[in-house]
Amino acid sequence: MNTIDYSWHPEGYFEPTDPEELMLSRITGAIRREAVRKMVREGGIDAVPEGFGNEELSDRHRTAWGRIHPMCMGRDTIEWMYGKQFKTGGEWSVRADNGFRWWPTDRAQTVEVVGEADGPSGERGYYISVRTDMFKA
Repeated sequence: MNTIDYSWHPEGYFEPTDPEELMLSRITGAIRREAVRKMVREGGIDAVPEGFGNEELSDRHRTAWGRIHPMCMGRDTIEWMYGKQFKTGGEWSVRADNGFRWWPTDRAQTVEVVGEADGPSGERGYYISVRTDMFKA
């Protein structure tokens, strides 16, 4: 049985006021967020290509990003699965730090990043797990 941690609270209740920090805080993929952070540090917010600093990547940007660095798509892939592939949301889904859980039928399905590994060239990759409950508790 899950327990609720009543001692937890967010670090803050308001979004960052700095436009650059606000943009970075909304980017879902950690590797993409760090790439955008580096672009902003080196050339300002205008150095970020159009659409690359968005909260979620468009299908066109996701394809391009995956071709450049296919192993850095962990969180972006989870967001794509949540919003576009499975079209989850609303009362039938619950988000988690590493993925989400949803109920497409009377059985829950969990989609999450479960691990990381370095690829042959040293790039970081992610293991994504999709599990469906077989029995009701």
